[in-house]
Amino acid sequence: MAELWRYSLADRPKADGGPFAVHRLVQDFTRRQMSEERRRAAIAETLTWIVPSFGASNQDVRNWPVQDPLVPHAEAILAAAETIGAPEPTSALMNNLAQLHQAKVRFGLAEPLMRRALAIDEAAYGPDHP
Repeated sequence: MAELWRYSLADRPKADGGPFAVHRLVQDFTRRQMSEERRRAAIAETLTWIVPSFGASNQDVRNWPVQDPLVPHAEAILAAAETIGAPEPTSALMNNLAQLHQAKVRFGLAEPLMRRALAIDEAAYGPDHP
């Protein structure tokens, strides 16, 4: 990490334990070095971290300051998650993210996510599943 900090390829973590950033080139290089098995595991693990962040509380405006910075990350992991075939957490995150967009009157962003989540669930569980 010291070398990454030295070349400004990562920001040092905040003293309060807050987030830190890693340059996109480092992220891309790291992803390209992963085996397919490790990539699948990383995507699945990331889903377990981010899905709870967009739970039933996405209608509550008090949670939006926490959720808003996570939206680009959720969108990125959704793009990756569809490649590994994890229907349950993927459709749940799509639905929850769509509900956040709907609550913020971003219907153009919400509808495609809702339709895709429905298609994933129908493919996984059948069209008559409750």
